[in-house]
Amino acid sequence: MRGRFRVGVLVFAFVVLAGVLFWGAAHWKPDAAAYPVQGVDVSEENGVVAWPTVEAAGADFAYIKATEGADSADPNFAENWEKADEAGLRRGAYHVYSLCRPALDQATNFISIVPRDKEALPAALALDFIGNCKDRPARDVVLRELKTFIEMIEAHTGKPTILQLTREFDDYYMISDAI
Repeated sequence: MRGRFRVGVLVFAFVVLAGVLFWGAAHWKPDAAAYPVQGVDVSEENGVVAWPTVEAAGADFAYIKATEGADSADPNFAENWEKADEAGLRRGAYHVYSLCRPALDQATNFISIVPRDKEALPAALALDFIGNCKDRPARDVVLRELKTFIEMIEAHTGKPTILQLTREFDDYYMISDAI
């Protein structure tokens, strides 16, 4: 009987600990004193976003996934773009870059989805190997293609582009050294 009781207590303690950890993870945010301006990054992976809740939690801005590669658009982009604005959040769009598709096609995809909006935050370009094709074009090719992409979307948005680089991507292509 004591063995079952101990197992029951351990199971109960584990469930309580898991609940506390889950609650903490769900409600964690960076310290506002250290990071006074805070925002979110959303895509279709987040499902339906409760924008008033995001704003009430202290977010000042949102970066919303618009496109990926040359032929993929986030199906929630238009709704998220509109709802973030209605919630009073500054908003910007981002593109997930593909090494397998020409920059011209990718920029055309982005431009066809993201409206011109002088109030929008600068567009962001996500550069990562995760989810990208296996091909690794030469550095000079990648730099030339990125230049084309950036010039096109900057002409569309009227603002400089923000690069979101992973360390691995930057180490491989030395993008930071080229800037």
